[in-house]
Amino acid sequence: MEILLDPNLWIAFAMLTALEIVLGIDNIIFISILVGRLPPHLRDKARRLGLGFAMVSRLLLLLPLRVVRGLTATVSSLTGQATSGPARSARAVADHRALVVRVAPRP
Repeated sequence: MEILLDPNLWIAFAMLTALEIVLGIDNIIFISILVGRLPPHLRDKARRLGLGFAMVSRLLLLLPLRVVRGLTATVSSLTGQATSGPARSARAVADHRALVVRVAPRP
């Protein structure tokens, strides 16, 4: 029960709630714009389907968080040595840059 008294938990919860509200409003606006192009007899069905898919996809995207929360092993380098702190951050930046170079289109 002590975890419920942690102010960091409440701040994170408030931020997550605000983000979900903003994204929900964004979904409603986007779906309304797209539904406006449909014939009138299909608009209600399309609006319900769009909002339903948005809700289901958001819930499905939250499921992998359970897996991520359970990760406790350290990130290992290619040589098998564990890295931590600034070395881990530098390695993450280097990995990201290498991925961008590989994926970027070539002229």
